[in-house]
Amino acid sequence: MKFFIPFAENDAEAEAIYADIRRFVVQMTHRNLSDQRFNKIVVDGDSPDGELKEIRVGMKCFVNDEVVIAILSDKNRRSFLICTPSRGIERDRPIAFKERAVQQAELFD
Repeated sequence: MKFFIPFAENDAEAEAIYADIRRFVVQMTHRNLSDQRFNKIVVDGDSPDGELKEIRVGMKCFVNDEVVIAILSDKNRRSFLICTPSRGIERDRPIAFKERAVQQAELFD
């Protein structure tokens, strides 16, 4: 799938928003982000039956019921950072999942 940012009107705006998100997350968390652009991750759910949960750019996140704007990866801490309007975009830290909880990760083309 081609890279996109939800609600961006064109590719140039998507690139600018993505760069702003990365800057904000680095400023907020001091993490060393990967250049890879993730479309989706599949994580272990918190349910007793071990159900897997998909987190995909453009879809609502099961953690806070907000649209996922970007999925970033931290090279040093080996974790994925989920950015939604209230987590990692406008305020607060992104939602973090340790790499060991991620069963699958899919990059944009």
